[in-house]
Amino acid sequence: MLLKLIKDPLVHFLFIAAVFFLLFGLINNNETLNSEALNSEIRAFEAKSTEPRIYISAERIEAIKANYVQRWQREPLPEELDKAIAHYGLNQMYLREARNMGLDIGDQIIDRRLLQKMNYMLDDMAAVREPDEQQLKQLYQQQQDQLKTPARFSLTQRFISTERSDKELAKLLTKQSARIAQGLAPEAERSTLPEQFILATAAQLVQQFGPGFSQRLSALPLQSWSLPLDSALGKHFVFITEYRPESQLSFEQARPELVKIWRKQNEIELKQSFDQKLLTQYTLVLAE
Repeated sequence: MLLKLIKDPLVHFLFIAAVFFLLFGLINNNETLNSEALNSEIRAFEAKSTEPRIYISAERIEAIKANYVQRWQREPLPEELDKAIAHYGLNQMYLREARNMGLDIGDQIIDRRLLQKMNYMLDDMAAVREPDEQQLKQLYQQQQDQLKTPARFSLTQRFISTERSDKELAKLLTKQSARIAQGLAPEAERSTLPEQFILATAAQLVQQFGPGFSQRLSALPLQSWSLPLDSALGKHFVFITEYRPESQLSFEQARPELVKIWRKQNEIELKQSFDQKLLTQYTLVLAE
């Protein structure tokens, strides 16, 4: 029972969440220094007086000073630091008055920002976890079809524009085919396309010729000119000098990609676990 509980992803999530919130005040940047301990200290101090007070801790003053140095690349003068502290205090007064008036309730911008922070927090918690060797090997077996080196082609192409009448196009293609039969290279028309490609992947060829072109190349013989092939741009006589078919990556070769895939899956699982946790805690009530 205990072993099953330890392996439960939701238990992992709750443990990581606890650690995350414990460290949140330490790892958060200066501009968002609002740890629970500091907030408790502020509330305790402000509760001692019936007068409205804004408590500015030593840690906050250091953060204000650090922000000044980061912005102006020098230490602030005493009067400059006093002014910056006063500016921070005045901002806190504005924020407190706004909350007292309920201006934060139903504000879409504030709601969106809070949602972003929650998602950032979940991302940070997911990033804490690392896959073990067994998880990566299992994932390697599951992702075989995705973990391959792409096919590559080294080729020369001669472009023929199709922006002419069918009769003229047929005549031009026949002329180039006759040159090939005589052992000559076909003549190319001017275009912005490169004539030579060295070990280009199918994805790179798609960028140049459009979809469908690269799929026809693997069936062509090496070291000979092809019949004209269609592309999104026109027609092409192709001479392939080298073809490297796709091949399966070894486990070590695939490791960086496996880690990336695992982290993405872990991020999704963590988010789903958190969603389910919230759905068990809250009840949606629909207006009649």
